[in-house]
Amino acid sequence: MQTEDNNTGSGLASIFWKMLGFIATIMGISYAATLIIKYTSPYFWITEFSIIGLVILIWSIIIFRKYATNKLKGEYQHRIDELETALEMAKSPILPPTKNTKIRIAVLLPLHDADKIVEQDVELILEGFGNAFSKVRDKMDKFELIFLDHKNKFEIGKKLVENELKNGCQYFICTMSVVCEPLSKVFSELLATENKKAILLCTVAASPNVKTVTNQVYRFFVNAEEEAKFLVDHLKHEGKTASMIHFDTIYSQITSEKFKENWDKVSTDHKCEEGIEIQEKDYGNISRELNLTHNKKKLEGKDIIFVVAYCTAYQDIFLTLKNLGIQSTIVTTSTFSFKKFDDAKKTLLDNFKWVTCYPLKKDGKFYGDAANYFAFASLYRLVTVVFQDGYSIENFDEKWKSIKVPTKLDFIPAEDSKIKLELDTTHKKTTTKPPHKKTHS
Repeated sequence: MQTEDNNTGSGLASIFWKMLGFIATIMGISYAATLIIKYTSPYFWITEFSIIGLVILIWSIIIFRKYATNKLKGEYQHRIDELETALEMAKSPILPPTKNTKIRIAVLLPLHDADKIVEQDVELILEGFGNAFSKVRDKMDKFELIFLDHKNKFEIGKKLVENELKNGCQYFICTMSVVCEPLSKVFSELLATENKKAILLCTVAASPNVKTVTNQVYRFFVNAEEEAKFLVDHLKHEGKTASMIHFDTIYSQITSEKFKENWDKVSTDHKCEEGIEIQEKDYGNISRELNLTHNKKKLEGKDIIFVVAYCTAYQDIFLTLKNLGIQSTIVTTSTFSFKKFDDAKKTLLDNFKWVTCYPLKKDGKFYGDAANYFAFASLYRLVTVVFQDGYSIENFDEKWKSIKVPTKLDFIPAEDSKIKLELDTTHKKTTTKPPHKKTHS
């Protein structure tokens, strides 16, 4: 790495050579202008000075543009360096032991070899962690954040945790149900094997099967089972027949199964079809899947169509439903957000009567995206807890369950961080009365 003195020397050398090139350019052009124009133009000196002035203007623009670009980059370089360093470390599954006294926080997520669905989520998750930096900036010299690539595979995630426990890491943030669920069930065993004390925080993992353990394993995200029940409780009067469109991911499967289970329990007249399950490998062929004859029949004439999807898959599903002439009420989960929508396709929603739910915020403002927001909220809350007065890892449970951070999010810390939900009916196409928002306490 270059020192500040070396950087300064390199900068002066660069300026010297640029100035030398500038002078040489003017002299060369002036000489050429003299030879060409001297005996052919009555306005020799005017023409020559015009050419020199033009050269000076061009060089000035080049130098100023370079200066402005460097200035802009400099303002954000510190934050960029931190993220790049963390991501570079994540390329290797084996990391060196911590050599300083900073508190080490290991974040496990799928950085490479991820499918299209996970890839879009990871972009939002990383952005969320970046947003948390501004909230914990005053503590950033006291902890280090490293990113580990579990590639959406439990065995890799388990090996990474074992490694970090040996390195002395005491705090882990893990994302994705496919890794969080099994990891939560063996974390206590890993601690006993290594004779260590540590905390595992599961987020962006909606599986209700994540096993929480006092002073060891915690979760901070919407629970898929609770979300499905909440939607049915508030939509059972919207109609009696329902169908579903969902992916073959853990979150999508659990949420759709619980939605059907709760919908069918409402009354003997309420019936929910098994619906359409889209394979992850068919993410780019959603229109083709929904247009298959046997799939179209599952959607036609239903009062409700429950959609559990991710990111840009929503816009592809809505476009296909519009082209199929579907008039059902569309119901989406908290994974729905505009963040990955093309602006032109947001108008698709105007074709439907639709509702969605999302975590309740005290200021009433929509936070944007679940994966993005809870990555931010999890890191922010964990750092806030760890740096509280009188904190030790032995009293983590007490501190974690007594602090409400972020303050704008409405949740119950003492009840496994139970997230309150809100039903958003603002976008119901046929609504003539002011929208009514219902909450779940």
